[in-house]
Amino acid sequence: MNNKRISLPQRDSIGLSGQNNPKQQYIISDIMFDLYGKKGIKATPELKIKLSDKKYVIPDIVAEDNNGIVFVEICRTSMVTKDVSKVRLIMKKHTKPNEGFVYDYERNKWYKVRENKKRTEGSQSEIFEYDFSTVTK
Repeated sequence: MNNKRISLPQRDSIGLSGQNNPKQQYIISDIMFDLYGKKGIKATPELKIKLSDKKYVIPDIVAEDNNGIVFVEICRTSMVTKDVSKVRLIMKKHTKPNEGFVYDYERNKWYKVRENKKRTEGSQSEIFEYDFSTVTK
């Protein structure tokens, strides 16, 4: 039997082309793993959300439980403003209580997104009673 190990890219590698770089994908995986099974939370990565007949968005993580739904985007510094707008747009389309978060992995900063307010620094989900920063420290 062959006991060779598969070599995965390093967490700080930028070896893939496109927007899905390894660091972003590792963070998504870490959050998904940590959320899995907590208090009935169901989380899905890269779920396509329909905004209108021809418009869709794909947040990095959509998680929900009986209390509400949380949308999470993981990005580099240059994408924070765009991803905050994306999360707000998704939040406006959902009537269920919701929260949004954007994580800037280059600066290690979490932003809490509210539908009609300025973004604020923060990683504490009131819906889940969960602090996202515990995964990204």
